[in-house]
Amino acid sequence: MNDLSDGPPNVSFLLYESRSGSTMLASLLDRFSGINVIPENNMVSRILLFPEPITSIKIAKKVFDCIYAEPQFQELGVPRSALMNALLSVDGEIAKPDLAALCIREVLRSMGLSPSKHTLIKSACYESMDVISQHWPSTRYLHIVRDGRAVFNSLRKNRSLFRREVMNSNVVAAASSWQRKVFLTTGRSDTLTLRYEDILKNQQPCIASVLDFLEVPIEGRQAIETCEGYAQRIGASQRDLHINVGTDVKPDRSNAWEHEIEPSVRYAYQELARQGLQQWGYAMEPNFCWIDRFTGRIIIARDSARLPFRYARILLSSMRRPGDLRLRIKRRLQR
Repeated sequence: MNDLSDGPPNVSFLLYESRSGSTMLASLLDRFSGINVIPENNMVSRILLFPEPITSIKIAKKVFDCIYAEPQFQELGVPRSALMNALLSVDGEIAKPDLAALCIREVLRSMGLSPSKHTLIKSACYESMDVISQHWPSTRYLHIVRDGRAVFNSLRKNRSLFRREVMNSNVVAAASSWQRKVFLTTGRSDTLTLRYEDILKNQQPCIASVLDFLEVPIEGRQAIETCEGYAQRIGASQRDLHINVGTDVKPDRSNAWEHEIEPSVRYAYQELARQGLQQWGYAMEPNFCWIDRFTGRIIIARDSARLPFRYARILLSSMRRPGDLRLRIKRRLQR
């Protein structure tokens, strides 16, 4: 029988925008003996935001349908039967936070990881932070930020893992998403934000600040020489996007965007995300020629007009996965 009296798990979340260096940070932290890092998934958010109370096995199966609708969770390799058997071992009804804690323990067990260590889950659960903290007040969030222009440069060069199309070439959508996530974590005492660029330049002090923030005990700060364990946990379809995991950190990675993004596109992004960029100390380009400013404004108008079609495509994709659609609607109503 599963004992739910242990309370909330010793868990934190790694928040990120895609292509911001979150996998690099996760692999660096996974080297420490006192930390488990679970690769990218939104299991906890999907459970806590599920629109129905869990009053029967039938509804619990719907929750599991929602969890396994996420390709990233599928690639963790956790048998569905393991989650169901853990649920069946609980007497009576189970609350959503208890089910989420139960599932975290089963994920750790399936991966051969110790639940006694501090668990860091890589999850872009920005819109679920308040719900998670409501149920688990001691939860902490580690947030990695990268210059939004560098993020956009990487997004438009890489393809989506599962739709096999460019991740995001719309400068308006990219700037809006990046800045919104930056603002969602601003002013929170339960969140530590690190800049990707600072980690590249001063890795040891940054990692030390994370260990302090997560309150990892001294005995859990013994570093393991390699991070092969975390690299092996990354899903097979995601490994092409994370080929640098386990390699030496290279500071020159952070500046490639300056030579790869056209000036007009740089101007457009800077105008759209100026407040967020300045908030995190990213330098503004002061001198754009008139043709770049003019072309940049045309790009903003063009990509703004394309936004409804982009969101319609995302919605149609979600309709193929009913669990995803219900969660999207609930999150939109909560804003």
